[in-house]
Amino acid sequence: MSGPIALVLGPDEFTAAQSRRGVVEWSACRGGELDDAGLRRVCGMLERGGMRGRRVRVALAEGATITNLMELPSRASGAPVDDLAARELGRIMRGQKGELIARALEVPQPARRGALEWYLAAGVASAEAERIAEALARIGLRVEHVEPRAIALGRAFAGVLARRGVCAGIEVGAAQSRFVAVVDGVLAYERAIAIGWLSDPAEVLVKAGRISRQAAEAQVRGALRSRPDARTPEVRGALERASADLAREFAASAGFVLERYRADALGEACVVAPEALGLVGAIGATLEVVARQASWAGAPADDSPGLGAAVGLLGHGGSMCLPRAMSERRLLRRRVVQGSWATGVAASAAMASWLCVTLRPERSVTALTSEVALADEATDALSAELAGRREELAQGVQLLRATRATQDRVNWSALLMSLGDLAGEDVRLTQVAVTPASEGARVGVRGEARDQAALSRFVLALEGTKAFARVVLHESTTGGRDGAMTFSLSAALGEVGP
Repeated sequence: MSGPIALVLGPDEFTAAQSRRGVVEWSACRGGELDDAGLRRVCGMLERGGMRGRRVRVALAEGATITNLMELPSRASGAPVDDLAARELGRIMRGQKGELIARALEVPQPARRGALEWYLAAGVASAEAERIAEALARIGLRVEHVEPRAIALGRAFAGVLARRGVCAGIEVGAAQSRFVAVVDGVLAYERAIAIGWLSDPAEVLVKAGRISRQAAEAQVRGALRSRPDARTPEVRGALERASADLAREFAASAGFVLERYRADALGEACVVAPEALGLVGAIGATLEVVARQASWAGAPADDSPGLGAAVGLLGHGGSMCLPRAMSERRLLRRRVVQGSWATGVAASAAMASWLCVTLRPERSVTALTSEVALADEATDALSAELAGRREELAQGVQLLRATRATQDRVNWSALLMSLGDLAGEDVRLTQVAVTPASEGARVGVRGEARDQAALSRFVLALEGTKAFARVVLHESTTGGRDGAMTFSLSAALGEVGP
């Protein structure tokens, strides 16, 4: 049985890959829109690559995706972390991408952290994902997962870098590069670098020699495939400048990650770039680290711009699930209707069979009366059970409405900022959770206070604001760090933030 097909879609190139018997087979074609012509190119690409099966995992380029490091409540608190990530990403994009399919990916926590936890939030435009799923369904492909290309590439680097310490990699594309940091084998940070192995050297040549962009790009491509001594001084200088700029950006990003995780040096550096660019030596000289050249599935770096993300998709660890395409929804609905019709026919046949068996003429009236009584008792029991289930359902619906109202109402940033301001320096918060209820949401808070007076001031401060009401102190004990008091309290959620 064939594994899933990894499909990386970009404006310039489509890339497909599939792992068979431990070997990654791949193919590429010109990118663009998934119209009729684009779908024909995808079919030809899959055929040339010998791809088999219908299951597809898709990575989308930056135009339809967004990633960002952010602080959010812990999942253990019960907070809707993925929904909060989607809202925050939407706020950052100011609604430009519409509704987002988002996932807050766990990352190693930095050395210095507060009450919240850090996540790498990844979002995909829902409308774009649906459109792509429907288009691919026209050629018989079923989309299983969709995620940003940056996340898929980060997973690929996590698979080749060392599993211990802070390591980093960079994939240099024709017009843009991407830096990836991995901590203890887990993707921790990524960022785009607006420098490419083709665009930047070509721009230098255009400005210096007054030649066309097309001619400059042809010179760069030719230089990368020629011997170093065959390159003109102008081309050699342009390549060295691009390499130095990339090494400087790599060092700046690595410095940020090292400071964030309080590490002294990178454990390993990996470069996926044309070897002729000389980036391995430039990074090694800048950071005094041993950098190594790498490639995806043995392909040249300037011939496989989407292959890294495709390799990451093949090792998919579960990021975001795509809602069913509309065509599959219609198919599912049709199956449900047909299934219900078949169930009804079967039930009618079973009832007719039961009547034929039980209403035989030779059976006595007494026996029939007894069976009717038993049937009435069974009916009463079922009615009582049904009433109980209806009550449970009503309670569940009420709780669901309260949960949705809480999610729409809670402004986590304002809530946590308000709690932090009220806590001051004498109170340290260790856990904040919001619990929905039919009578209104309640905020649960755990923490440590310097002494009883500090705890009393904090409770009075909570009661004195519109944000919190009906404050209840559930527990307070002495025995924390340096004699501090540990406490647990809850309060009704009032008006928090604008």
